Amino acid sequence: MDPNMEQQLQVVLSWLKSIYKARPIPQFEVNPVTVSVLYALARRNQTAERDAALLLPDLTQKTQEYIKDTNRLHEILQATGVTASSSVANQSGLIPPATITLDTTRSPPSSLETSLQVLTHLAMSLQLKDTSLSTYMLALADLELQHQRLATSKLEFAHMQKDMARKSQDALKQLDKARHSLSNITRTPVTAASTRMAEAQYYQSKADEYQVTLEELQDVLSATGLYNEAETQVKSPDMDPMDDTFDPDPLPALSHTRLTQLADKLVALQAQTAPHMQTLQSYRDLPPDLALARVRIEEAKLELARLDEALAAATTH
Repeated sequence: MDPNMEQQLQVVLSWLKSIYKARPIPQFEVNPVTVSVLYALARRNQTAERDAALLLPDLTQKTQEYIKDTNRLHEILQATGVTASSSVANQSGLIPPATITLDTTRSPPSSLETSLQVLTHLAMSLQLKDTSLSTYMLALADLELQHQRLATSKLEFAHMQKDMARKSQDALKQLDKARHSLSNITRTPVTAASTRMAEAQYYQSKADEYQVTLEELQDVLSATGLYNEAETQVKSPDMDPMDDTFDPDPLPALSHTRLTQLADKLVALQAQTAPHMQTLQSYRDLPPDLALARVRIEEAKLELARLDEALAAATTH
């Protein structure tokens, strides 16, 4: 067994023996949990017994002082005509306040008796432990202090009530403002949604219109043969990949890039055919028939002779 547990078990057994004395101690299971709980209970009980043993002499002394003070007050009451009923006596010798009565067989009370009755009722109301002047003064001072505290608390409560009313008004104003803002916010999305819906319908109609126009232009472009040219360029097995005109990935015929490429190709073809066009232009003035060509040659010769004669005449003069 653990030495610490064994020591705790000895403390528990001694405590149980002190409680049960000659009676048998109840059986319990000896394990760490049970011993720990009983040890804590024993320590707490021993501490309480030690505290009670320290307080008991002081309480006994105070009881004796209260009995002496009560007997003194009882003698004073008897001397002033205030007596206690026969059922007052009890084991402690105290006189309960409820049993104090006025002796009505005597003459009307004097001012001293009246004052004493007032002081008695005041002491009972203030629940004083004795009737000395200092006790009365302290009780009245404490009562005045309580009154001042109550008045201060009343003022603080009034200020708090005013502050709460002001804050409530501010909160109501903020609530109205928030409701107004919320109503504006709830109306704004509806307006925005309707505007966006109208814009969406307009964009959809324009998209449909553009789609129809695009299909018409694609039909026109297909009629020009650009799509067929692009498909032939891709599908033709005789095209040389090293050729500059070969396009392995032709773009759509209506794209800007495709049109730019076609324009560049057109400029290049025009540059290549320009010399040939000039040569061809020189042959366009010739007649299509050989006989006519000879006639034209003779006419040209005659025109040349006339010009020579005109030139000679001009130089002679």
